[in-house]
Amino acid sequence: MSTPTGSAAPRRDRAAARAARHATILQAAKEVLLARGVEAATMDEVAARAGTTKRTVYAHVGSKDAMVAAVVDESCRRFLAALPDPASLAADPGDAVAAYCAQVRGHLAWRDDIYTQRLVGSVRCG
Repeated sequence: MSTPTGSAAPRRDRAAARAARHATILQAAKEVLLARGVEAATMDEVAARAGTTKRTVYAHVGSKDAMVAAVVDESCRRFLAALPDPASLAADPGDAVAAYCAQVRGHLAWRDDIYTQRLVGSVRCG
């Protein structure tokens, strides 16, 4: 069955808009969680920071616990994606380990990541 010409584009646009809204909500959630902590953070504050409604926030994340988990998962995904590809490291194992550790250290020293690691620690360990 063929799709009428042009009907796929609006679906892609809606999907792209939904993905962008989801990313905005997660970024707002991360900012609120880092500023206020998991217990004090509210869905109202996340919605306000994201420029949307609490209903939209819930539609995207389901619950406060799911939102926190999504923020932690996204932060972990970004951290792992920033790690160097083993194929790009030096052939000498010592040089490869040194280069790898230097990149990880640089990434962990980034202020946003320090705060995010505290959030991850409070959720995963607290």
